[in-house]
Amino acid sequence: MRKISAIKAEISDCRARIKELQDEMDTINRMKKQNLDAESFIRHHISQRRVYSDRFRELNSRCTFSNKLAKKIYDNYSPISESRLDQYFQEIGLSAEDAINQIKREIAGIEEDIYSKNIQIKILRQLEGA
Repeated sequence: MRKISAIKAEISDCRARIKELQDEMDTINRMKKQNLDAESFIRHHISQRRVYSDRFRELNSRCTFSNKLAKKIYDNYSPISESRLDQYFQEIGLSAEDAINQIKREIAGIEEDIYSKNIQIKILRQLEGA
């Protein structure tokens, strides 16, 4: 009977660990969503600045200062910097996805342990009953 109680305590610990891992996974998912929101906001900002630069250049094409300013704005929000940001956000997304997959694997392993412990309990009960 003591052995069954010990195994039940281990199962309880396993379930608590699963709960911790699920909470951690929820946190990572929230971070992932915030990353997507930030990416969307920054993309919109960059496209607006590019449009502003183009319009500024069109309206003030005769003035060299305006052309320099428009070029500076465009350089700061160029497709190259946008591709760097894309890469940065993709790296964050991939690392979050890797962390989630690792947590899922750990949860699966713990669930297998729980299953095997339940089988041990059944076997012990059958031995006690015999």
